[in-house]
Amino acid sequence: MSSWREVVALVLEPREKAEFPLEQPRNKMGELVNLVLCIGPNIAQISRKMGVPKETLRYWYKEKLLKKGFTVQAAPDFQRLGLQRVVFLVDFNEGFKEYAEPILMAMSELCYLHSFAKTLPENSYLIKGMVPREHIGSWAKFMEELSSMGFFTIREFSIYDRV
Repeated sequence: MSSWREVVALVLEPREKAEFPLEQPRNKMGELVNLVLCIGPNIAQISRKMGVPKETLRYWYKEKLLKKGFTVQAAPDFQRLGLQRVVFLVDFNEGFKEYAEPILMAMSELCYLHSFAKTLPENSYLIKGMVPREHIGSWAKFMEELSSMGFFTIREFSIYDRV
């Protein structure tokens, strides 16, 4: 099992992923931001890389980044976890339209459903699953079985290489 540091990519909005170095920083603050993006808010490790005392970095981090509105968010690296995005666009059938959201909420707790959204004006649902690569075929078959039972009609289906 990988450690949590290997499967978490730190991101700042609106950037999706940070590759070190982002660009050559013009000052120490830029270097601090690049290092926080790449290795997280590990003050001791950043201090060693930058050659700046830990107390100074701690002050910069708290006062010049966090108090200025920057946030550090952890986002799972789904590809390293072995997951792949599978997306269905479905239309719920008449008898199930009023139960669409409870059904999808239950699916999110039980079977790899990551998120869903209702589209307007079509009233279709975009269903996104994060499925282990080895189970993509069985998950697609499961969705087709739900469709054949009459819950919904599948309009589109896609598997994405990148999460």
